Amino acid sequence: MNARRNSRSLSHVECSLITILLAAIGMTLAFIPTTAAQQAVPQDLAAQYFDAVPGSASLELVSPNAVLHTPEGEFSGAAGLSQFGETLENSFSDLDFEMQSVETVDNLVVIAFTMTGIHTGAYLGLQPNCSGIAVPGMAVLRNSDAVITEQWIDYDRQTLIEQIHAFSRYDAGEGTACTSAPPTAPPSAPTCISATECETAY
Repeated sequence: MNARRNSRSLSHVECSLITILLAAIGMTLAFIPTTAAQQAVPQDLAAQYFDAVPGSASLELVSPNAVLHTPEGEFSGAAGLSQFGETLENSFSDLDFEMQSVETVDNLVVIAFTMTGIHTGAYLGLQPNCSGIAVPGMAVLRNSDAVITEQWIDYDRQTLIEQIHAFSRYDAGEGTACTSAPPTAPPSAPTCISATECETAY
C-alpha cells in the first residue's frame, strides 16, 4: 500500500513538473514574435520619420505640440518635420537621409544617419556650386503614448561647410559648377559668424 501511494505521489509530481515546463515553453514561444515585433517598430518609425523630411505632408506620429530642435532652428507641431526639410531643400536638392542604425533607450529612439544632397541654393551665405555633400548625423525621438513628443536632429555642420569649400577649390568655377541663377537664401537663414567659422584653411 505504501509503495502504491508513493508511486501515485511521484506521478502527480511528475505531471505537475511537466505541466509547468509546457507552460514555460508556451510562454517563451509566445514571447518570441512579440520581441521581434518590438524590434521592428523602431525601424519602421525611423523609416516613416525620414520619409516625411523632404515631403510636404505632416507625420501623423508627431504630436501637434511636439518641438523639433535642429541646426537650422526650432520647428513645432506635426508639420515641423517637413518644414525643416523644406528649409534644407532651399539649399540642397536631392536631399536624402540614409539610416545607419536605429536603437531604443527607454522612451527614446536614437537614429544614426548620413545626410546627402547637392548644394544648389545659398547656405549660410555660401553661394551654390553644385557640390555633393555627405555628412553624419544623429536623430533622437522621444515617444509618449505612441506619439513623438520631442525631437532632436543634429549633423556636422562644419563638415558640410568644408565640403562645399573643398568642391569650390577643386572645381575652380568650371566644369560641374552651377550655371543657373543661384536661388537666394530665405530671410531667416543665418549667416556666417566669422570667416574662420565658414572657411577652413587648406
